[in-house]
Amino acid sequence: DQVDVFKTNMNKVMKDILGRFKELQFFTGESMDCDGMVAMMEYRDIDGVSTPIMMFFKHGLEEEKF
Repeated sequence: DQVDVFKTNMNKVMKDILGRFKELQFFTGESMDCDGMVAMMEYRDIDGVSTPIMMFFKHGLEEEKF
């Protein structure tokens, strides 16, 4: 069950995120909808280039087909 997997892994993920909290930037949608997800961004050194990486919880995303 996805809920059980989420609960099991969430403590590890949050511990990691809290350890990098000062390096993260947080973003919400323009409407500031409290039901929406807060996205996180950090810069990582990839091949000597500082690259922005956006992070989302996949269980909080909704798929849209175009």
